[in-house]
Amino acid sequence: MTHRRKESDVTECNPPSRLKVFVTSVQLHLRLTHVKFQQFWYFADRPAKMSVAKRFLRTKQILILITSLLFIVGTIWFGSHPDVTPVTLRQRKMIFVLPTVPTKPFADRSSLIARLGLNEDFSVVNRTLQEDSIQTKDVAWELDLPWYADTDAPAIATALFKREDYETSIKQIWSVQQYANKSHLAIFDLVPAAERKDKSHRLDNLYTNDTVELFCNMTKVCSIYNAPLLEDSLVPKYIHHKEYGAYKAIFVQKMLKHFPMVLWLDTGGLVPVAGLEGIWNRTDKDSITTWELSSHCTVSAFTFPKMMPYFGFSANDLNFVTMIESGSYAFKKTPRVLQLVSMWLNCSLTENCIKPIGVDSPDCPGVTCIHSHPKTAYLRCHKYETSALSSCITKLNFPHAGAPYIDYPLDASVQEESDAGYNTSLIKSNILFEKSRLRRLSKHRAVHWLSDFEQ
Repeated sequence: MTHRRKESDVTECNPPSRLKVFVTSVQLHLRLTHVKFQQFWYFADRPAKMSVAKRFLRTKQILILITSLLFIVGTIWFGSHPDVTPVTLRQRKMIFVLPTVPTKPFADRSSLIARLGLNEDFSVVNRTLQEDSIQTKDVAWELDLPWYADTDAPAIATALFKREDYETSIKQIWSVQQYANKSHLAIFDLVPAAERKDKSHRLDNLYTNDTVELFCNMTKVCSIYNAPLLEDSLVPKYIHHKEYGAYKAIFVQKMLKHFPMVLWLDTGGLVPVAGLEGIWNRTDKDSITTWELSSHCTVSAFTFPKMMPYFGFSANDLNFVTMIESGSYAFKKTPRVLQLVSMWLNCSLTENCIKPIGVDSPDCPGVTCIHSHPKTAYLRCHKYETSALSSCITKLNFPHAGAPYIDYPLDASVQEESDAGYNTSLIKSNILFEKSRLRRLSKHRAVHWLSDFEQ
């Protein structure tokens, strides 16, 4: 008697997927290969083992050679195409994380130049500079100089980047009032808009835009300006980045429209006790005044090689040109100097010129060429706007680093001497008194306005 299975005893047998069959076959193949290799290595004689080892080493050498050739060819190709850069892991993340910007009729860089009221000359640069897509506002930005600014006298320009710079700026204003009161100080405020105002409305808070503006009105030697166009979200961020210095060419050319000579001072730079007459006289004679770098290094040591082709230079053309200090320089308003500043501006507004692909040295203090061999070799420390200005000065044959370093306004000994007479308590008490006076005056005016309204 045969036993018949019930339908409940029969289980369905699902066929394995193709992927599972493939993976299983590969695993079996690798396992059999490993067993065969173990058997061969155990029973084979020494010559057979040596031949297998030589064949393996020969294959490894071929793979290393092919990889090296591909790396060399790729490096040469990317070096000859500076506008092409491979997508790194960080950039790949940014591509997926950042939201998509809607398509808009962006204005080009020429429109930005027009809105800022600047000029640029493309004929002075050998290589065509790339135009950036930038959207700008319809209203042109112009400097509204106060009535006490003497446009026939030389001027000073500087910029602020963080809240702490407001208090430093007050000391700078005081030094201008004490040692160069005939010169007008223009302060360009690049502090983020959210940090400019004091939300607590405390009288003793010196870290505000209003405090600097009040002190300018008290001393009658300065004025503070916001740069609304540079705050546009679609303007490249590197333009107002402190380390890159692309903003300097914009502000210098803006000041040369109103004043015969302009001295740029970095944030917190004080006017020397001896005044600025020596700098103005030298600038009037040579059209520009720059100071030699204290380490006496060359421009090639602090200039990324990919910047040089924008000015028609090769790697060795700047080996014997002295690098200039980046904290201060003076310009006289002449046609040749305006051409120089225009070339400087042209590079500053082109990201691949002032900040070429591959450069990554936003801050490298203490780097010097004293111990490098040769001394003209690139130190992997790009000076951005100063490297661009040095290249422009060399291109147009201006006197390079002609001023003695002892007159450099940002020298430590000069700054210490200027800072000696500054009384923080006295300045602060004067500002507090003026703030309280203006507050009482505003309340008094409000009371009078209400009484007149009731009548």
